[in-house]
Amino acid sequence: MAVTMGQQARIWGIAALVFLLLLWLLGDVLLPFVLGAILAYLLDPLADRLERMGLRRVWAVVLITLTAVLAIAGAIVLLIPTLIDQATALVAMTPDLVTRISERLLERFPELTDESSALRQQIADLAAGLQERAGQLLNTVLTSVWGC
Repeated sequence: MAVTMGQQARIWGIAALVFLLLLWLLGDVLLPFVLGAILAYLLDPLADRLERMGLRRVWAVVLITLTAVLAIAGAIVLLIPTLIDQATALVAMTPDLVTRISERLLERFPELTDESSALRQQIADLAAGLQERAGQLLNTVLTSVWGC
């Protein structure tokens, strides 16, 4: 039984759609494997060079892994204090930012000066909520950074 070109195109099209759907559904699961494969492909020449220099393949891989772990740990040690300082500065300057934004809004929209304005009340509520939650936001950011 011969398959026509139209049937082949339909079969391959359906197969491609199923494959793309699976990739989309399993994207979060497959991402570490894909990144690992890319990393292995990129670091293979370095392992080959270390092997030519006399190291066994296992020790070349161990050396590359330890170097990568130390580099990542060094980057974290250097970046975390900066991140904490910037987050603390953001929380500290939030009231000033809210005040400046409110002033600009009042300049641009003079109708906000009316005390009974619903928009003014919503802006005031938003500013109060932002100031209350700034500490909670900082805590959430730091927790997620430490969780990585």
